[in-house]
Amino acid sequence: MAQLRSFGCLRAVAISSVLTSSALGCGGSEGPLDASSGGSDAVVPSSDAGAVDAAVMGLGTCAAPRRVTLALGESMTLSGNTTGGVAGPLMLGASCTNPEVSARPPQEVVAVEVPGSGDVGIAFDLTNGTAVAFDTVVEIRTACETTPTSFEACFDDVAEDEVRSAGAFTATGGTTIYLVVSGYEGTEGTMSSGNYTLELEAQPNAAPTLTAATARRVDDDRLEIFATGMDADTNATGVGFQLLASDGTPIALDAAVADDLGPYFYPFDLEVTTGSFAMQLATAPGSADFDGIGSATTLRLFTYDAYGARSATRDVVIDMVSEVGFGGSCDSTRLCRAPNTCEAGTCVASSETLALCGAATAITLAAPTPSEPSVSTQVVSLTEGVGIASGTGCEYTADAGERVLAVTVPEGSFDLIASTNVAANPIDLDTVLYVRSSCENETTELVCDDDYVGAPEGDYRSLALVEGASPGTHYVFVDGYAPFEAATSVSVELRLRAVLEAGAACDPMGEDNRCATGECPAMGAAVCP
Repeated sequence: MAQLRSFGCLRAVAISSVLTSSALGCGGSEGPLDASSGGSDAVVPSSDAGAVDAAVMGLGTCAAPRRVTLALGESMTLSGNTTGGVAGPLMLGASCTNPEVSARPPQEVVAVEVPGSGDVGIAFDLTNGTAVAFDTVVEIRTACETTPTSFEACFDDVAEDEVRSAGAFTATGGTTIYLVVSGYEGTEGTMSSGNYTLELEAQPNAAPTLTAATARRVDDDRLEIFATGMDADTNATGVGFQLLASDGTPIALDAAVADDLGPYFYPFDLEVTTGSFAMQLATAPGSADFDGIGSATTLRLFTYDAYGARSATRDVVIDMVSEVGFGGSCDSTRLCRAPNTCEAGTCVASSETLALCGAATAITLAAPTPSEPSVSTQVVSLTEGVGIASGTGCEYTADAGERVLAVTVPEGSFDLIASTNVAANPIDLDTVLYVRSSCENETTELVCDDDYVGAPEGDYRSLALVEGASPGTHYVFVDGYAPFEAATSVSVELRLRAVLEAGAACDPMGEDNRCATGECPAMGAAVCP
């Protein structure tokens, strides 16, 4: 099960009968309606601009809002300008901006007549036509003059490099909802007011359902959740949960923020494209010692869709299990570390692992001379999606479709170096390299490297060093962090350098050789000590 790289971050993987492109997301207490936390999964932009209203200078008050009537299944675009509005007549909720600021940017209120009846999905988008520098914020209200208290009512930046707003939410047909369009004051390089273009869309929408769920805490390492669900609209977007103590009271995930009792929201990595789906959610390794996870006995779980509509909650007892590696004894409470499987009470390599290792590219490196290393450069293709293997010695788990190089090392005293830190690879190619002495057995890992030692900011290439490599075959796994484009080419340099005894002439840079004891002097005679 692949993880995101952030410590303590949760990743939800939705698996439908048809898997489509992956979209990473990492949530927290931010809800599914905030485009800045939910990413594009929480936004349904208009695909048909429809009729365009003439530009109108809005008054920015509840008494004289811009009034819009939407039709189900249709979209429209309207233009406005907050500059002409009254300066901050409405006190936005604390989740949108600081309610105590003395000068709030001007606002414009858009009153939307919700079509149909029952739950209706409303999507809005300010990113097409609004000035790039306009740092917008949109608050959703069911009563124009009542300030919402829920963080789910506020939509801020779509992304770190996109200060405009977009989002989606659920409203009740036959009612009026109010979009308060405003901005942020004083952010360098941005505007707090100005012209905007607002796209709106309304769609019939039904909340998804959870049909089954289980949860387990694996040792003190992580929390895993498994669930299945149904969504007739095929737009289930993520999963949310609360941690519960044995008496049923909510617990904060982290004691450092004890007042944050959730729920916590996590968008799916894979888009749901069918009426039924299965999902997996796991903490990053090492994060299950968060105070809340350690003391929680139950999860209150739900799923939500692209418009924020939630399923009914389901309380799930957290099972306590342990994990064992390749060759270990396994049963219902002792689980095999993925991707191993339990057969006849023993953890063995899965068929997928055997196929991956069987497809390894065989490479034989010649013995280097004392002054000249033996070098072979290979080009492999990493594929998009989730891979099979992972390096156990790296802090984070890579999740691209990995490739294996079976490298034969001759007799002698040599170091084996595998590197993606070569000119053919861009510095932001986010790779991971790990080396095993047995391809199928993750417990034989010799080294794992993520970003090479000394890498400057923004350089995510890797260098894995096996000092004193034993003669025989070593398995170099070339992996990386998704998303990768299909068939991403990665150049891997394989190098054998000689390990020299005392008195031998050596390379102070360590490129051509290495001293068995001590460093090759950088000053004076370059001779091994």
